[in-house]
Amino acid sequence: TGGSGGREGPIAEIGAGFGSFLATKLGLSERVRRIMLAAGMGAGIGAIFRAPLAGALFAAEVLYREPEFESDVLIPAGISSVIAYCLFCIVFGWGSLFSSPDFIFNNPLELGPYTVLALVLTGAGYLYVKSFYGINRIFKLINIMPHVKPAIGGFLTGIIGFFLPQTLSFGYGYAQLAIQNQLPSTMLLCIAFGKILTTSFSIGSGGSGGVFGPSVVIGGALGGVVGRIFHSFMPNIVPEPGAYVVVGMAGFFASVSNAPISTIIFVSEMTGSYHLLLPSLLVCSLSYLFSGPWTIYIKQVKNKLESGAHRGDFFMDVLAAIKVQELLPYLRKVQPIPEDMPFEEFKHRIFTRSDQQYFPVVNRQNRLTGIFSINDVRSVLFNEEINSIVVMRDIANSDIIYTTPSEDLNQVLKKFTIKNLNRLPVVRDDDHTQLIGMLDRKEVIEYYNRRVEELKQQKGEKK
Repeated sequence: TGGSGGREGPIAEIGAGFGSFLATKLGLSERVRRIMLAAGMGAGIGAIFRAPLAGALFAAEVLYREPEFESDVLIPAGISSVIAYCLFCIVFGWGSLFSSPDFIFNNPLELGPYTVLALVLTGAGYLYVKSFYGINRIFKLINIMPHVKPAIGGFLTGIIGFFLPQTLSFGYGYAQLAIQNQLPSTMLLCIAFGKILTTSFSIGSGGSGGVFGPSVVIGGALGGVVGRIFHSFMPNIVPEPGAYVVVGMAGFFASVSNAPISTIIFVSEMTGSYHLLLPSLLVCSLSYLFSGPWTIYIKQVKNKLESGAHRGDFFMDVLAAIKVQELLPYLRKVQPIPEDMPFEEFKHRIFTRSDQQYFPVVNRQNRLTGIFSINDVRSVLFNEEINSIVVMRDIANSDIIYTTPSEDLNQVLKKFTIKNLNRLPVVRDDDHTQLIGMLDRKEVIEYYNRRVEELKQQKGEKK
């Protein structure tokens, strides 16, 4: 219809939907279903843009605002993306999406203009995100039937398209002309900023479409303007303005998507131009760093630590990395109870004066033979008839749930939950009858929380 939107939006949802549907039908786990969902998304994007490697990387990278990859997704997404790409090309023909001259980077001085390009793309990216979600918020405030809103967005897009038809539809043809340096700078500027508006109206109003396709055109147009300007002043350093179109495509989307690595590969595969990887790496990295917190994908979480899918994994990883040995200074020293001590003596001499909840029982060699809690004492405490004949061996439980200094906190927490215990006896690794002290569940949780805070601070310092 002429609306400005990319093909990757619908095909990403379709591919992800098929992956999730297949996993559900096969009765696979929730984790595997998430992986197949991402693999389906990568396959759809890799095929539609003829960029299978980038599609796989994008599916693993776009999930987080920070430069992290969902490693579990990479191999499945790679396989599905290759198969989807081959099937797509068998039907629609082989080759790259754009035809690009063999641009070559061989002058380090050109990194200066490329740095300026990164700054321009970052500013335009900020405008793009603000325009997109500003218009989206306005349409959400309009109290009319949802299916009417895209019609209004389409009408506004049509008004812009009446004066600037180059901003309608995909716009890849104009991006191709920009690569070949066949469009004037004023036209490129009109395409870039007009495309920001038409995309915001087309998709922000509720229409269906992707933001990658328009981003490629916007970034390419801005790159063409910067390239032509520097070419006019320093033709010996910037001999090919078209190279800036290719690099601009990558840099602009990197600034709005927080996915710099896959974007570099995307544009290289889409144009068949691999000699510009170095300037693309510079521009994408700078654009990502300069873009700050804004992103066109507002549902991205910051990192795996804040991902609902990985919170349990992180919890288990941290616990497994902490040994009981580290908590030995926090162990509670308790009074062991001789196993042959009469209950009457225990009741009057120890029980009424102690705040212990658990009492380890030892033999004459001071070796641990059992343990009991205050709950175990209650069954005898109010029975005067047997008070005088019971010794502590009779009350103690010889099936002791204990831990050792070499065990990790993941194992310890499992033992705490077996019988809902609050404390565990810690015994020596080489002799499980030698008591070291009692480990409190509260101390374990507090130590874990301190370790998590330390990891967060270390992560922040690295940035």
